[in-house]
Amino acid sequence: MEAAAARRLVLVCLSAASEGAPLTPLGHASLASALRARTNVEVTERVHRIGSACDEEIAARVASEMLSDCKGNPMGTDVGFGVYIWNDRVVQRAMALLREAGFRGKIILGGPSVSFLRPDLWISYPHADCVFQGYAEDALCEFYRPGSAGDVPGLVLPGQARPARPAQLDVAPLPSPWLDQSRDPLVGPDGYVHWESKRGCKNRCSFCQHHEGGTRLVTREFDMSRVRAEIELLVSKGPRRVSVLDPTFNMPGTRYEAVLDAWRASGFKGELSLQCRFDGIDTGFLDACEGLTVVPEFGLQSTEPSVQRHINRWDDLGSVQRACELLVGTGIQFHVTLIYGLPGQTLDSFRSDVDFCRSLRVPRIRAFPLQIYPGTRMEARAGEWGLVRGDDRYGTVVRTGHMDQADMKAAHDIAEALQNKPGSPSRTEGARSRP
Repeated sequence: MEAAAARRLVLVCLSAASEGAPLTPLGHASLASALRARTNVEVTERVHRIGSACDEEIAARVASEMLSDCKGNPMGTDVGFGVYIWNDRVVQRAMALLREAGFRGKIILGGPSVSFLRPDLWISYPHADCVFQGYAEDALCEFYRPGSAGDVPGLVLPGQARPARPAQLDVAPLPSPWLDQSRDPLVGPDGYVHWESKRGCKNRCSFCQHHEGGTRLVTREFDMSRVRAEIELLVSKGPRRVSVLDPTFNMPGTRYEAVLDAWRASGFKGELSLQCRFDGIDTGFLDACEGLTVVPEFGLQSTEPSVQRHINRWDDLGSVQRACELLVGTGIQFHVTLIYGLPGQTLDSFRSDVDFCRSLRVPRIRAFPLQIYPGTRMEARAGEWGLVRGDDRYGTVVRTGHMDQADMKAAHDIAEALQNKPGSPSRTEGARSRP
């Protein structure tokens, strides 16, 4: 008797990566590697760059490619989409096109735009068969394990708004996409790499999607043996810049110093971009960076107490000042980002934020308009705060209760001037090792 065809899962990634950046996101690669290592599922990866193409064009392309992948095993092929704010409309349209064409496999969704509690989940995604909320590596493998009863942590079925049990993830045994010999290296064309040593963020910013189905995130660190092995492999690829995706690299109580030691021991000569906390910058941090080209990046967002209260993000300005003085004194280049269009913010208060950073001699100041992500507390209170979004893919705010369109245009012009400041180091240039 002929053996039944293996279950096939086509993982579709609709990436917003810019030119020069790695096209395949690390999360997508981690899911694929986990499935290959732990299940008998045949995994096919399809990655598309969103770019400037219209939603209908991309959706049609994705649906056509998916239908082609189904040939030979139409009843045994499923499709999985990672849903983000920039591809939400494309995913919804691609699902509709697949069903209209007669696709009968499972449509599985995951990603930040569905990893929160919402009553209209199945109104927005009527063609999906299931949704995974939270980190899905363990859950998706259990879902495809023979004999699985369907009671999988993180799994949400039609009609539900939340999983019966929250998703769990033990990162220690998680297969590494970097060490997965079945996939191509995750290096961008200009030597740009995304990498992580931990997951989770203890902050509760109202504009951020770093949460799992409404639960508080717990920081989870990868095993140091994996960290060292990945670093050795990465260094052999000769990347120019490694962007560390840890939400807060220098989180107190984590092994970030050991991670920096591993990079230094590897002989890495490129740039390490690190998302950091101001209150974690001290002589110990600077000592750990010795001999490395590091570019700490800080999300200050606003210095106005009333605005900080609205976004649930407080940075003690004394800590900010002390951190900047230490970094400037050692010659380490660093970036500080601000947001304009925040609730309660005015054009004048945004200008004050910029002036504050300039007074501290911050080498690179970046400013971005507020983007409202699905499932965040910012979205829930957008009407109360008079936040009006435009029609782009990113939920970009174009008017607020305190900033009209002219004010937002003026703030945009300030941000552009900061971006184009003569002599300002780019993300890949101008960084120096600590002397």
